[in-house]
Amino acid sequence: MTTQHVHTHVDVLLTTSARQDVDAVYDALATAFPATAGREPAQESSAAAGGAPGHPKVWAIDVDAMTRAAAESRPSPLAGAVSVGLSGCPVFVHQVRDVLEDVFEAEELGHVSGDQEEEVRLRLIPRAQ
Repeated sequence: MTTQHVHTHVDVLLTTSARQDVDAVYDALATAFPATAGREPAQESSAAAGGAPGHPKVWAIDVDAMTRAAAESRPSPLAGAVSVGLSGCPVFVHQVRDVLEDVFEAEELGHVSGDQEEEVRLRLIPRAQ
């Protein structure tokens, strides 16, 4: 007997110097994917992690995209541009990407598709008022 293992988690890496932007993206994802709530963004360890204020830092969020909520996330303001890297199973990467594109102004910077994994790079920018 074989059991099929479905990879529902999407790794989300955010690069920004503004913690409020990390919180805005996290809140949007936690609203759309309730199983993500309680998994606070973790700052990636690096030499720059404790660097000077204003320097970009990398934050990681583990999104369980299997549990998509019926309620939609509301648009959130950003202080500045946020670079986003998504990686995981293509179906779930697309779901996370759709949420980010609904909530924020987004532009694709690139993507790589593999046999069972996809990587997407986006830039989220503040919406014009």
